Amino acid sequence: MNAMLLRLLVLLVTAVLLHTAPAFAQSTSAEAGSPSQSVESAQTPPSFSGPTGTVAESLKSWIGQFDSFRTGLIGGATSLSQSIRSETDKVAYGLALITLTLAAIRFAATNDPTSAWNDILETIMVLGILASIYVGYSQFAPGIYDWFTTLANKIAGTRSSNPAMTLISVGAGFLDSYNQAMDAASGLSKLGVAVSGLTLLFTFVVCAVAALMYSFFIALGEIQAAVGIVIGPLAVALAFSDYTRRYFMSWLDFMIGASMYIVISTIMARLVSSAFTSTIADQTGIGTKSLAGAAYALGVALFMLLVALEIPKMSGAVFGSGGGLSGGAAARLGMKAAGGIGGFLAKKGKK
Repeated sequence: MNAMLLRLLVLLVTAVLLHTAPAFAQSTSAEAGSPSQSVESAQTPPSFSGPTGTVAESLKSWIGQFDSFRTGLIGGATSLSQSIRSETDKVAYGLALITLTLAAIRFAATNDPTSAWNDILETIMVLGILASIYVGYSQFAPGIYDWFTTLANKIAGTRSSNPAMTLISVGAGFLDSYNQAMDAASGLSKLGVAVSGLTLLFTFVVCAVAALMYSFFIALGEIQAAVGIVIGPLAVALAFSDYTRRYFMSWLDFMIGASMYIVISTIMARLVSSAFTSTIADQTGIGTKSLAGAAYALGVALFMLLVALEIPKMSGAVFGSGGGLSGGAAARLGMKAAGGIGGFLAKKGKK
């Protein structure tokens, strides 16, 4: 037992000597150099995060990738929709012919001439409107999304602020403070700084996630609109018949819901987010180098994150078209599924 303790003691002393030898050699070489170089190296420890502000710039460029991704998306979808026109032309022609034939039969079978002419003229008028939409589809479908984008720009006005960029700036400030504290610490004190700075780190994560949600839902709405534009010629072709016109109405509802993403996001940025982002950005008294500022920004970022999660639900429900993908909708769906399974099992038990 004593021999084992002696070996462990020798091993510990050897490790300490090996660890301190480079330090003595470093200090000797530093003494040989200029004093300014030694002071500068002591004041600027190496940092894995880079200079202050680089994290914010990297995240802003990352969020900017959503804008570059969206550039030309609607135009590309409009061009892609032309690839199915050869098939949708057949559907539109066939359904229009069937509709006119049925209208002519009803016209011939109606005893009242007023009702007969009213029905045939109404059918021709509706088919004419649908034919003009189908022929000018390359302007009609993108025009839906462009009009909602114009509406969002008018709502934003001149005092609009980008909540995603503000959240990134504030969150990256807390991360820079955390990294500076870690770089300034040494030895076992790094552990204490790491534990006490977890609030700063968590605040940065929540701010980054909230910024991602705002940018993601705007991009998601445009992606949804692009998908609707590609399959839109088929939806318009199906509108030529009274029996299949409901598919066109469903497609139009889909397009309006997709276009409402950017409108709802803009309204939130103008009414809700701008007040909170300006508040956390102007916290000069608290700053981004204290736990008090981190706790305050964390609460605001969590609130904005929860609000951002409701963008799909509001976008779909604002015109009565149904909810979107949100925490509340998922919870209600789970409750309905659980209730349905429970009712099914209850019926099976009675049998």
